[in-house]
Amino acid sequence: MYKIYRFLNRLPDVSPDQFTSCWRKNYADAIVKAASGFPGLLKYAQDVCIPADSPIENAPPVAIDGIDEFWFKDAGAAELFFVSDVYLKTILPVENTFIDRQVSTTACGSLHVKWHRQANRKENPVKVIIQVAKKASLTQEEFRHHWLEVHTALALNGPTTRKHIQRGEYCPSDMLPLGGFNPNSCDGVGAVSFDSIDDLQAEFSADYYRDTLAVDEKRFTNPDLSRVSLVNEQVLLVSGWTD
Repeated sequence: MYKIYRFLNRLPDVSPDQFTSCWRKNYADAIVKAASGFPGLLKYAQDVCIPADSPIENAPPVAIDGIDEFWFKDAGAAELFFVSDVYLKTILPVENTFIDRQVSTTACGSLHVKWHRQANRKENPVKVIIQVAKKASLTQEEFRHHWLEVHTALALNGPTTRKHIQRGEYCPSDMLPLGGFNPNSCDGVGAVSFDSIDDLQAEFSADYYRDTLAVDEKRFTNPDLSRVSLVNEQVLLVSGWTD
């Protein structure tokens, strides 16, 4: 499976309320309608930003207006979608009314799901989305191995982690301009879902996070360049999706 994140910033003359209205209504409707003729798009979600301090010790919050998440069958389907008539003639014109294309960025890559369990609640989950910048001394291969294998294994060994975390998705960046915007400078994006804000706060305030995971973050990430968004996920499209 292949995933695209789009970190959205509004046009200077568009207010926050106008951005939200257009994004959540006109734009969402355009994507859902377009997807009926594009079987390679499996899932689409909008992440509404929650104003809050970053729960990640080594990554500050980023100033954006919202996040799009697209799950595709494979990289070929993702590439075709954003050059298709469906996108160019139906979705792009709506985007141009409220999204600042010069500032908004995209990150994409193969999806790695390291943990998933059935959600305990039906409400939209709370997610931490981390734009991860690698430590300068590491190669891309070293960074990916430590992030996807060493760090995630440490995280799942936490005494309460499997209780608190509902899903963990990790996407090393291909650094490609898929998604219609310039590539984000991050080396990967992680998305960790929780059933509630209480579960999230309990996990990141635990001694295990502070004493083990936060220490390990410094072994493979650059805290000066990594960024975090705390969001509520709103799933708007599921078509042919399997976990």
